[in-house]
Amino acid sequence: MLTNSELTAVFIKQGQAVSTADFIETSEAAEVKIQTSKIQTNRMNGKMNTDATITDTCKANLEFNVKHTMRSVPIGEKPEYMDLLLVGGFKAKQVGDQHQISNDSLLSQGSAMVYVDGWKYTSTDSLISDVNIQLQVGQPATINAKVSGYADSIVPVKEANPVITLNPNNPLVVSCATILTYDGSVIPTENIVISVNPDVKNIYTMGGAQGLKKDYIGNYKLEMKVTYPEDNATFDAQPKALKAELIKEIKIVLNGDTNGDPIDGVSTVITSSFAQATDIQDSASDSRINRTVTYRLQDGTTPALVIANGKF
Repeated sequence: MLTNSELTAVFIKQGQAVSTADFIETSEAAEVKIQTSKIQTNRMNGKMNTDATITDTCKANLEFNVKHTMRSVPIGEKPEYMDLLLVGGFKAKQVGDQHQISNDSLLSQGSAMVYVDGWKYTSTDSLISDVNIQLQVGQPATINAKVSGYADSIVPVKEANPVITLNPNNPLVVSCATILTYDGSVIPTENIVISVNPDVKNIYTMGGAQGLKKDYIGNYKLEMKVTYPEDNATFDAQPKALKAELIKEIKIVLNGDTNGDPIDGVSTVITSSFAQATDIQDSASDSRINRTVTYRLQDGTTPALVIANGKF
């Protein structure tokens, strides 16, 4: 079928009941891929062997990408990106006037509708997302995710794209990022990428009308990659020191005030309370050395990562 892939609309919801109220805005077209399972058999008749290929129409893997620009969230409202994170290994809770999303060991799958120029693809209670959050100081924060699961049908349904009202709130711009070590020193920060690194597995069984079909996360490893320009004076000595130091606090403020402090009902704050450097890479760009340090975010008495909005 001939479609305009730019005319896409994505709806994601944790659990089974997804509707047009669960729209998540994307900055790039969501390319939907459906892959069927083909089984090859040999047939022998005593004279000439032949091959036969069978398609398992029940096993249709669905995959699409989401690139989402994070936006400010008024007090009492939930962020548009919430369900995308909830099906990627996070949970949400309300703490007073503050809404918090944090990593969680218990995963719930989700459902989705993806419209592509009048064709609707659906998946019910089988989806998970592989999420990373891109944070460049002075730029809007974005979430990139690969969403995967099982399609309800190999063939999409002909249905007109729904009418959508876009989020009127401003994009969340990275105002400042502070990484504080236990000895009190501050690590400079220019670019941060937070990734979940899930070990994605799938279940495909018989039983009932459709059987049990879903993707799930067997394990995950929360990491944060921090990039900054390196001073030649500390180029050689710093790697050893970085791997020896424990990070006491990571705090990233989105849409902060002129001092980088959060504003109630406008800002979002991302925090982590403990991290350890696991890898250091250097690269050259624009006649300078950029150093990228990978930190493993570790659970302690508090979650490894918290994304908060509302009242601070």
